[in-house]
Amino acid sequence: MVNQLDTGKRAKILYLLLEGNSMRGICRMEGVNWRTVEKLQNDAARAARRYHRKYVDAVAVATIQMDELWSFCYAKQKRLANLTNQSTTAGDVWTWLALESDTKLILSYRVDDRTDRSCRRFMKDLAQRVEYDEDLEIFTDGNPSYPRAIRKYFRDGISYSQLVKTIKDGQPMIKDRQIYGKRRSNRSTTSYVERANLTVRMSNRRYSRKTSAFSKKIENHRASVDLFIMNYNWIRVHETLGTAPAVAARLARQPYSLERLVRRIDRMNARERRKKQRREKRRIRFQIK
Repeated sequence: MVNQLDTGKRAKILYLLLEGNSMRGICRMEGVNWRTVEKLQNDAARAARRYHRKYVDAVAVATIQMDELWSFCYAKQKRLANLTNQSTTAGDVWTWLALESDTKLILSYRVDDRTDRSCRRFMKDLAQRVEYDEDLEIFTDGNPSYPRAIRKYFRDGISYSQLVKTIKDGQPMIKDRQIYGKRRSNRSTTSYVERANLTVRMSNRRYSRKTSAFSKKIENHRASVDLFIMNYNWIRVHETLGTAPAVAARLARQPYSLERLVRRIDRMNARERRKKQRREKRRIRFQIK
C-alpha cells in the first residue's frame, strides 16, 4: 500500500515519474508494486490539479502563447479500425497549453480532443485565471478554433496574432497574421510554449514518440499531465528564470517540493476518509430510523 511507504520513498517515486521513467521501470528500481506506483501517481495528480485550480488565479499577464501537443491513448487514431477490442477513449489525445511569456508560467491546460468545443472550454478556463488590460497580446498557431473562442472569452481591444507555419521548397516559412487588435510589440512568437511542449515530451514518458510507454487508460494519461504541470510551475527550477515559474509570477515565495506534495496527498486522503466515514454514519442512522 502507498500509505506504508515513507515520505522520502514516495517523493523519489514521483521524481522518477517526472524524469521520464516508466511505471514498470520504477517498480523494478524501487522494488514496489505497479498498483502502488499507479495509485501514488493518481493521488498526486488529484492534489496537483486542485492546487492549480486554487492558486493559479488572477495572474497578471501581458503576453500569452498557446499551442496544442499531440499524443495518443491505447492506439493511434489511424490504427483503431484494425482493433476489435478497444477502449471508448482510444485514439488521438491533444494537450492544450497556455503559457505566459515573461514568467513561463503555464496558466491553463486541457487534455481532450482538438475540436472547437475543447478549445472553448480551454479558453474559458484560461480567461478565468488571468487579469489583463487592453495591452494584452495573444499568439497561437494557425488552428482555426482559436479566433472565435478568444473573441468569446476575452475582452475587445486585445491583440491576437496567428503564426502559420508552412514548408515551401523544403524550407520552413512562418506567416504572421494579425487576426484582430493592434500589434504592440515585436515579440511575435510561440517559441516559449513550443519549448514547453518539448519539455513535456522529454519529461513525460507517455509523450515520447515511437515508444511502448504510451497510456493505456485516459485517466493515467491525464494524471501524468496534472503531475507534470505541478512540477513545471511550482517545483522545477527554470534555467532561464533561476527559479520556478510560480515564484517568478509571485504566486509563491519559494519553489514547492515533492515532499510537501506527498504530505499534501496524505492530508487530502485523510479528509476524504473522514468524509466517507461521516456519510456512512449518516446512512446507518437513516436506516435505523
